Amino acid sequence: MKQTILNKTHKPADALDWDEAMKLISRLSKDGRHRDVMLISTGCFLGLRISDILKLKWEDLLNEDIIELREKKTGKKRILRLNPQLQQHIADCWICIVVYYSCSTAILWCVLKKRQESV
Repeated sequence: MKQTILNKTHKPADALDWDEAMKLISRLSKDGRHRDVMLISTGCFLGLRISDILKLKWEDLLNEDIIELREKKTGKKRILRLNPQLQQHIADCWICIVVYYSCSTAILWCVLKKRQESV
């Protein structure tokens, strides 16, 4: 279905169905793209706009069943329940990110220590 507005043709974007969205999240997780997993799964499971997702902090999501937020666009206060599947995505991503940064920090510390010893 195409709409013509001011002599320009626009085609509506195709939406992913639920199974396709879950496959995408699974694939991104396997590829280690945990930030993308968090953005997409939070958007899919909670129906939030990206502006509201980006305001969330880990403390808002970890070990929580319910989150409260005020939508940026509408100003409405929303209370959202985190279902077990989303809670699992959050926990998995948190563990992977913490391990990644812990290893990166340890490697950086070793490199800096070696440089300091050689000076």
